[in-house]
Amino acid sequence: MNIRARRFLILFGVMAAVAVVAGAAWLFREASIAKNMRESREAGLSAYEAGDYNDETLRKLSYVAARDKDDGDVLYALADTRRRVRMENGRHIVSAIAFARAAKDALPDDPKPLELLLELYALT
Repeated sequence: MNIRARRFLILFGVMAAVAVVAGAAWLFREASIAKNMRESREAGLSAYEAGDYNDETLRKLSYVAARDKDDGDVLYALADTRRRVRMENGRHIVSAIAFARAAKDALPDDPKPLELLLELYALT
């Protein structure tokens, strides 16, 4: 085997190793995100159901809603929690309306998001 072929094989081996490491890192990251989403969803919904309307519940529900915009239960819980955690100048109402609209779209047969929207519109 000549030097040129040997260099090519070494370069190809290094590139293959880098690709394998990058693929493994990507898989690890995806698994970590999925685990964090599952834990945040469970913790956020259980805190919501227990009536813990605070910034921690908002943070956990927001984490899930940012990555899964089709989870109607999380969007509804986030809208209701956002409504109850006040912000200055009533911004919490505007934010809650946006989440309630998304929940309405994700849960078209459920009347709870529509009822929440009516309550929120009455507050504006």
